[in-house]
Amino acid sequence: MRKKLEMLLVCILLLSLSISVPSYASQQSEPSQLNVVDVLPQFTTNHSPIANASKNQLLQAAQEESNALPDGFFLLPDNPLEDKSGTLTEELKEHYYIFFITESNKGFLVGLQTENPAYEAQLLIVDEKTNDVNYSGLSIKSDATPTIYNLPVGEYIIRIHSTSNNHGQPYTLHINATTPYTIVQDHKDITRLKNDFKHLFITTQTGDLYVNEKKIINVNTRSNDSLEWERIDSFNWGSGYEQRTQKVFLIKAKAISSPVKYHSTHASSDDAILIYCDIGTSFYYFHSRYQSGVNHTYWSTDHDVYGRKTPRALDQADIIVSKPILVLDLVSGKIIDFDSKLNEYYNQGAEPHPQYTFYYDDRPIWPANKTN
Repeated sequence: MRKKLEMLLVCILLLSLSISVPSYASQQSEPSQLNVVDVLPQFTTNHSPIANASKNQLLQAAQEESNALPDGFFLLPDNPLEDKSGTLTEELKEHYYIFFITESNKGFLVGLQTENPAYEAQLLIVDEKTNDVNYSGLSIKSDATPTIYNLPVGEYIIRIHSTSNNHGQPYTLHINATTPYTIVQDHKDITRLKNDFKHLFITTQTGDLYVNEKKIINVNTRSNDSLEWERIDSFNWGSGYEQRTQKVFLIKAKAISSPVKYHSTHASSDDAILIYCDIGTSFYYFHSRYQSGVNHTYWSTDHDVYGRKTPRALDQADIIVSKPILVLDLVSGKIIDFDSKLNEYYNQGAEPHPQYTFYYDDRPIWPANKTN
């Protein structure tokens, strides 16, 4: 398998011969296009070179052998949303992160955090047909203002190096390539919380609010008809059953929180936001019980914990007393829980109250509370 990999990283390593780094012979400030055939005879390195390896070969090799990639080379997930930390040393002066954009063009946000002002992240582009590695012209240092770029479908590499041959300090590379660039292009407003690269809050010209590629609400209507929450619990035994149904739909949002870590008996998420429901949000409750036998019985109610008939729209009393909050998991884009005294399980204490951990001080993110 390693022989199959002996041709993708040659171009990467050789490209460094053309980028301005004091430890290399060439001092060009902007590298020209390289071809493996032209430079291969000149190439010497302590790393095991890789080139002409397909994506599948790379993935298979990385899975089969933990050391399939040379030191300093890392294969990221497709369309990555990653925070990667490392330290450049005198022995290993450069790190390379390989990734693929596999779907539509992506909005690409990259950031570099380090105490070494000489550290730099450069975006390299791999030519699919020739395996040439080209410098994109995009380089980021730790003091740079993050910018969103348009990345077409293809293969990319981020090179971390020092512009002054000064090493030894750690760094953290932030990459967000999850949002379709069509959403970015149509933006009216883009909000990024301070020191947060994992979430782009994008409001389009038509008022649709996205967190990365997940649509949350339309800020003009304060709603998203495709979002709803439903919990159905059924208990069956040989001669009967009991079932509870709770549902929140036609949601009207009052506010949306910054990202949280959420945990309850019913659901958990390490990356969620809270949707604070407003007047007009619809709620439905139904509880039924059946027992067969000679004197079979059936009982049901559609009245909620306050004795009010459902389905119904929430009013001011609900907002004040029951504090209805929907929890949306940003990975799945689905609502996973309803934290409210209207939720029978929380109202009756059958399940403990959910726990939130806010990652950032900025809350809510809508209505806007911009830091950056």
